[in-house]
Amino acid sequence: MSTTLEYLRVLLDANGFQCSLSHQLLPKDQQTKPEEDYLYLTPIIKQIEQESKERDDLDSLVVNKKKKEIQKAY
Repeated sequence: MSTTLEYLRVLLDANGFQCSLSHQLLPKDQQTKPEEDYLYLTPIIKQIEQESKERDDLDSLVVNKKKKEIQKAY
């Protein structure tokens, strides 16, 4: 996550916490609109899903050993 998004996330959390402590709603002009919102967890969730699928594929992998033919040399 870029530093700008990290800063924005901390700022939004601090604003939300302050509103919660004062038992007030955030004014409409300061509320994040859905089109302005950044879904910062979506890339992380997609990566976790991909890693989980890869792990499942590797766990279900079956390894077949090749049988070595014993040659008798006379």
